[in-house]
Amino acid sequence: MASRDLWRRRFVALPAPLVPAGAWLLRMMALVGRGAKGRRRDERWFASAMEQAGCTGNPARVARLHAQTGPLLRLALSSVVTRRDANAARLMTVHGLDHVRAALAGNRGMVLAGSHVGLGALPAAWLVRQGITVHTLRRREQAAHLDGPAAEILFFGTVPIWYAAGDTAAAFLKRGIGCLAQNHVVSYLADGPFGERGVVLPVLGKDVFLRTGSMELARVARAPLVFAFALMDESGHAVVEYLEPRFVETPQDVETAARVFLGHYGERVRRWPWNCTRAHMDRYIFTGDNAEFHAPRRHPAGGP
Repeated sequence: MASRDLWRRRFVALPAPLVPAGAWLLRMMALVGRGAKGRRRDERWFASAMEQAGCTGNPARVARLHAQTGPLLRLALSSVVTRRDANAARLMTVHGLDHVRAALAGNRGMVLAGSHVGLGALPAAWLVRQGITVHTLRRREQAAHLDGPAAEILFFGTVPIWYAAGDTAAAFLKRGIGCLAQNHVVSYLADGPFGERGVVLPVLGKDVFLRTGSMELARVARAPLVFAFALMDESGHAVVEYLEPRFVETPQDVETAARVFLGHYGERVRRWPWNCTRAHMDRYIFTGDNAEFHAPRRHPAGGP
């Protein structure tokens, strides 16, 4: 966390005209930092992943872009959090903010379901920058970081909804419904490891257990559900997308929403595979690791 804060202070303070050059330098540093062996490992990983996903393109090029993705997206996030709008404008493009406005016009709040692929924090942070109150799920132990420089990066202006092991589905839903009743946004990363309720569906050539807490909350609260993604395109530019709102009214709609989310997820991984995190659900899909979180299972009756 300290190294990220140092990085932020050095590069976010750049004058706006120098931001593209600073972003390029960060990306090159990340690429060089991988070393020859690291770059070869990356190439092999992406060659296998792209074959499984049915992607076209050069794995070596994709691996190079992958090394540059994290620095670019973190620089965009820090520019948003620190309100350097001119910098953010040179780093990112936002699509679909009108969908968010339309969803909130109903005064039922909104559930935002994003993904770890790319940088899942960026869509929520951008809404905060627009003056919208956003609540995010946070582990109880993260409360220690509420103050100090770490908080700015960890919470990016959002309001925590604390959870801990053993929390019941009812308690979890009650907290979320309370936030939505104030016409706020509750933000999830739908491909994450938190929660026990979910569905097993195929994506990118593998069956996964996708947690449906965001869809269940939208159903119970009768709030609109908006999917969002933040990815780096081929030119090294961050692209944030908010998709059209959808309503989840029945248990069958929950599975349909999960299927639609995975369809968008798979489409974006195929289009811009360098945004894979190699640490979350995509790691399970392409290597089988993290099976304890994402492998097919039956969810128990309890848990969010």
